[in-house]
Amino acid sequence: MTPSIGATIEVYSRLSSAWLCSACARASAQVLELAAILVERGHLNAVGESGVAAQAAQAALRASALNVSINLGSIKEQAFVESRLAELEQIVRQYGSLDARINELLAQRLA
Repeated sequence: MTPSIGATIEVYSRLSSAWLCSACARASAQVLELAAILVERGHLNAVGESGVAAQAAQAALRASALNVSINLGSIKEQAFVESRLAELEQIVRQYGSLDARINELLAQRLA
């Protein structure tokens, strides 16, 4: 039986959403990296703003991870699901605790 156009659109919508949220998680991780560098080495007047950027990026990373997990639960293409989950787990593992390091650096620089 051929799926309806509406069902097909829904599947592609979920795939697109999962892919876009994965891209958002990757971008958030990059912002966290840059913020950590700026907090550690940047001009003292910009340290606070860099800390705020890090907090926003960490929130975006967590929200993206949640959104990907939600969307993947309804996708049947197992290879796609596994690849998105593997990428997401790697990003969260690598960058999920960077905000703690950034907060330590902030405390040192602003003391």
